[in-house]
Amino acid sequence: MNDPKLFDAILTQFGFAGLLAVAVYIIARKLASQYEMRITALESASARCEADRIELRNVIIAMQTKVIADLTAKIHRSEE
Repeated sequence: MNDPKLFDAILTQFGFAGLLAVAVYIIARKLASQYEMRITALESASARCEADRIELRNVIIAMQTKVIADLTAKIHRSEE
């Protein structure tokens, strides 16, 4: 979209307003592309975060289960 002939043609046929419209279109297209990339990156990070949260939850549950089992075993040994 860097062709000077194209810009000259737009300027002669549609005037300055046409050239501004093309510029706004190009900028809007680039912004939309950047927003899509950001959304994709956020979705990817969110999925990784959710997977890490689930893994951490499972580790915590395993640790709590081990501590409860150890304490229960100590209680049963002390009762004997």
